[in-house]
Amino acid sequence: MPHASANRPGSVFRSNAASRSFSQVMALSRFLVLMGNATITGKVIEASNRPFNPEKAARYNAKSFTGTKTMGVLLSVLSDLHKSGIKVSDIAAQYWCERQMELRARHGAKITNEIRKGAQIHGELEDQVNVPMFLQPKSYPDYMYKQLYTSHAALVSLRENGKGREIQMYGSIGGYRLVGRIDMLQMSGGKVVIWEDKTKANGKPPSEAQLHTNRIQLLVYRRMLDDLVSGDYTERNFTRAYSTEKMVLTAEFVRQLKALGVPDPEMDIGRIAGRLFTEFRGLGSVSDSMRLRYLQQSTGNEIQIYSFDYNKEETQGIVKYVLGYWNGERESNPVPESEKWKCEWCEFFGDKCKVWWGQRG
Repeated sequence: MPHASANRPGSVFRSNAASRSFSQVMALSRFLVLMGNATITGKVIEASNRPFNPEKAARYNAKSFTGTKTMGVLLSVLSDLHKSGIKVSDIAAQYWCERQMELRARHGAKITNEIRKGAQIHGELEDQVNVPMFLQPKSYPDYMYKQLYTSHAALVSLRENGKGREIQMYGSIGGYRLVGRIDMLQMSGGKVVIWEDKTKANGKPPSEAQLHTNRIQLLVYRRMLDDLVSGDYTERNFTRAYSTEKMVLTAEFVRQLKALGVPDPEMDIGRIAGRLFTEFRGLGSVSDSMRLRYLQQSTGNEIQIYSFDYNKEETQGIVKYVLGYWNGERESNPVPESEKWKCEWCEFFGDKCKVWWGQRG
């Protein structure tokens, strides 16, 4: 009988020889790549003839693996999924169905009309708060600059008008690059409150499973925001993680920035990143209370608002659980039997995932 190996907070963990073998192989592979005693060809880790250097190995103690990981270490999972970092939405998706998250990263997610409509509503809400900016990036550095520039403008709006929407955050989790986009920050009672908006096609309140997954997203957002406000993650971390000092904007994108009135000295990724992170550090106190709002897709009308309090210990447990997957310590978990009803709405059910196919209703 199939079963889901789950080690997430609040669930039962089952281990077997195969999972332990997988964990041991991945740990050894990461270590050998870091030491220079293995190379990567596609998805295959090959041993090299280079003599093992015990003095170099001694410098890489357990603490080293919590810092910024090299491209060799990242290859264990991220490269296999064609990813360069982790999104907060990835972490939330791990709590809906980790196997589905992995398959979507590997094979692509299906873009439905519901997703398009949800994106449209988010855009309309952004235009109500932020000043619309029409920028069309032509390269990755252009895209990076746009994210930094518009997020900085949103934080300025928060400071001056009490609200800012679509704010990109950068951070780190277990040494991996972490990125998330907060729907809205709002000043209330002298504190910054995090808001997350979700759209639903049927206009009904969310299920308990949906609510739990979305709450996970808010908890990780709060953790990231704490790091940015406290200065635990700064523009220096950002520059090292993304090598922004090597990025050059395209001539066409520079022309667009000039049309917006951006001064020449500000057309630099390092400069705008510095401004963004300075704004984060100046936010002040962040409220422990967070808001999750559900909207009807076709009308944009409010369905219901939920309030959650931040729990630091719970968030640490979440981080520990998800890193087990990203570190290659375990394979992706399918949903447990009690949640196999989710499979009926999964595009991979019966094709690339058949864990519960034999027990479908």
